Amino acid sequence: MLKTYLQVNPQDGKAHLILALAYQKQKQPSLAIAQFKKAFALSPDLPRAHYYLGMEYEDQANSKAALEEFKEELKTNPHFYNAYWQAGNAALALQDFKSAEDFFRQGIALRPLRYEAYDGLAKLFLARQELPQAASELETVISLAPQDIEAHALLARVYEKMGKTMEASREDLVVETLRAGSDVNHSANSDH
Repeated sequence: MLKTYLQVNPQDGKAHLILALAYQKQKQPSLAIAQFKKAFALSPDLPRAHYYLGMEYEDQANSKAALEEFKEELKTNPHFYNAYWQAGNAALALQDFKSAEDFFRQGIALRPLRYEAYDGLAKLFLARQELPQAASELETVISLAPQDIEAHALLARVYEKMGKTMEASREDLVVETLRAGSDVNHSANSDH
């Protein structure tokens, strides 16, 4: 339907964006990227278009291109939290620790009760071997998202590196408990 619509209205940037997202869901990256670029050419300030293209580049492990798209998104949409922590992740992948930290902190300032930017900071501190800071950020992640198995597992590893074996064992137990609970919930849901 979108292709038919675009044959009649080829200048509709939003329709190109929607088609790009459809291609993205169908795992057709080259078609998605082509449609994103058409959307930008027609509507340079289209909200979230650069963000979704950045996500496409991130899926292709092209952190440099992803970071550029997230930065573009923030120029037109400076209150979009997800673009900050995704930009931080892309900068972290490029080992640009200063930029990564700046993006994560801007995200936290914008949405202090969301956990993703704290998680990014924790991984940044871990990459820099700043274990107490990493542990602190992971504790914040867990306070905001107590069911996050990955955060508990990572905190256990950080505690181990810090020599806090009792705390590490506690986090490992939490991980086992959460995994067992998710396995039970998954089995119960599949029975329906």
